[in-house]
Amino acid sequence: MVPILALHMSNETNPPSAEDARKQEAAVARKGGIVDKVKDMFKKPKAVEVAVEGKLTAEDMWNQIGYHRITGGVFYSYILLIGGAIMGLVTVGLIAEFLPYPEINGYKGMVGTLLGYWFGLADLNLGGGGGLSDSMGRFIGQYADTNPRKSMEYIKFYIWWQMITGLVQVTIIAVVCFTILPYTTSAYLIWMILAQSLVQYPGMLMIMEATLKSFQRGDKTAWLGWLQDTVFQISINILFLIIGKAWGASDPRVGEIMGITIWYILSQFVDDYINLAIGAKMFGNLMKKRGIEHGFQELFIPRFDKPVVVQCIKFVGKQWIANEVLGIIGYMVGLYVIFKTPSFASWSGLLLIPNFLGHLVSMTNWGTPTVPAISESYNNGKKELANYFIADMFKFWLFTTIFMAVPLAVLAPKLLDAVLSSGILGSSGIANYKAGIVMIPVIMIISASGQWRGWWGKLFVACDRPMPPIWLNYIFFVPGLAVQFLFLYLCVDTYILPVWLLVIGFGGFLLDIVKSIIGWWWFQKKIMKIDYRQMAGQAFLAPALTALAYAGVLVVFQYTIWPLLDAAFIAMVGPELAPVAVAAVVLLMIIFLFPAVLMCPFFGLFGGFDDFTLEEFRKTMEISGPSKWLMLLMYKITAWFAHHSPLHNKFPLANYKAVQQQIQELIDEGKASRFLARKKKYLSY
Repeated sequence: MVPILALHMSNETNPPSAEDARKQEAAVARKGGIVDKVKDMFKKPKAVEVAVEGKLTAEDMWNQIGYHRITGGVFYSYILLIGGAIMGLVTVGLIAEFLPYPEINGYKGMVGTLLGYWFGLADLNLGGGGGLSDSMGRFIGQYADTNPRKSMEYIKFYIWWQMITGLVQVTIIAVVCFTILPYTTSAYLIWMILAQSLVQYPGMLMIMEATLKSFQRGDKTAWLGWLQDTVFQISINILFLIIGKAWGASDPRVGEIMGITIWYILSQFVDDYINLAIGAKMFGNLMKKRGIEHGFQELFIPRFDKPVVVQCIKFVGKQWIANEVLGIIGYMVGLYVIFKTPSFASWSGLLLIPNFLGHLVSMTNWGTPTVPAISESYNNGKKELANYFIADMFKFWLFTTIFMAVPLAVLAPKLLDAVLSSGILGSSGIANYKAGIVMIPVIMIISASGQWRGWWGKLFVACDRPMPPIWLNYIFFVPGLAVQFLFLYLCVDTYILPVWLLVIGFGGFLLDIVKSIIGWWWFQKKIMKIDYRQMAGQAFLAPALTALAYAGVLVVFQYTIWPLLDAAFIAMVGPELAPVAVAAVVLLMIIFLFPAVLMCPFFGLFGGFDDFTLEEFRKTMEISGPSKWLMLLMYKITAWFAHHSPLHNKFPLANYKAVQQQIQELIDEGKASRFLARKKKYLSY
């Protein structure tokens, strides 16, 4: 048995690294002249030669274990996300025309708050919004490479749980709406609540995107997310807003606000059906490559592996019980704050523009796609590999935060002034939201730090320790209530502080920072010692120095190049259109040019990449799909400056020899599992 297994595994060895080839290429570049250096910087990297398998393809790299699958997925979606963001900038004015009243967003948020607790109660912490929770992603990720059929058992259980409990939820909510609410002061919310309740059935529409993410296929999830956010959701939003406005205006018993709000709520999940259909095709193809012919269809066969069901219920049940005990109290307090705050719906609705910019700062999510990789490594005994993934998570979080936050912090005030004063986004609708612009800096800080404040809890779950986050929630629950009531007193009763701080939950944000510090300390002491000293150079020092240098260059740009652009465009298009044209050019530079030309040189010079992580970055570039042209520019500039930096290879991110060894061990275990599964299938005939 052992010789046969060894023979089978020998044909599927992990392709060797091209690290030596990169070093040799850099050495040759240093010997050439200036022209040769420039040509070398921007030429396409040579394909990696592999002794056994020939040239390594993008699909091969997606099937390799490594952090490049996560960075590849994130950067694969970059151009798609930017396309969505630009579309958002264009359509925000159009949507604002159909959302002329900030109360509409406020009512939508209120209904979400009213039902959110009860939806979470029935979801049993398996997932929300039709997708998987980190707890379920942790199980799927653990077996995605080593035993994909077992991963499917967890997905199947989630689907059937959501469909059955969703049907019960919709029925109960309908009964309450038609028998109890008509006799209360909340009767005006009945049809909004009914519309919102439909999100719970079948309640699993986003399962394919969440599953592909757990399988670390960032290329698939990038396309799904882009199509969802940029094409399907925007189209359906606008269509449903038009229908809602026409319906409400034609019937005085309904009215515009009510008609728009109801159809706006419905538009938020109707597009999820399209996401499910496209994701099902992608998932089916992925499973075929793993030897499972009808992967998607098998998910709807109601047969479950009992140990899997018991494991899910026990793991998420502990979190669920503890969360719901506190959740009911928090739910009641949240309702009290909403009804205590005058015009809460209007205040929250006015945050449309700050929330949009906050989304730009935090749109690259590193925690959720990293959880399956950490779960796979840690729960299979590969702690050095897990440590490396955590270090990379910190590094690239700061890399992408600098990417967007620094230019927005420096240049956004001037950009917004030019765009809003021009009226290009719509003179009537968007004007109602200008009052919320004052909260942009605070919202950006809260959004940018949100990932760090949530990671420690995700890591506990990934490492099969779900309870410490629950205990910390209990410890901080009473102080959290005290802070909430304190801000209610300061913002509403006495007006010492602006109401904005209560609406955005600023007090909870401050307390969350303290809780997160304790959570990270607990994880370090009890679960895994994250080598902060080892990662400090690449993950913290280089990003910090890069942010300062990048900001300085942008300040110089604002007071030197920008006035020249103003003068040039005034001469070309006139004084009225020139500010908007310059703002558009600067925005395109922020998105496509500045990160590569102004940020990456500093990251390379300050020791942000060594030979090992540069090779990972090269693989990221190779599998980044529609973003490849931009990633090629970023990689080549970063590599050139890194190789010419005195700090190059001074700050290794981890013990690379141990990392490579543990990657190979995971590969071997997965191949052994697939070989035994094929043998079992053969013997069953």
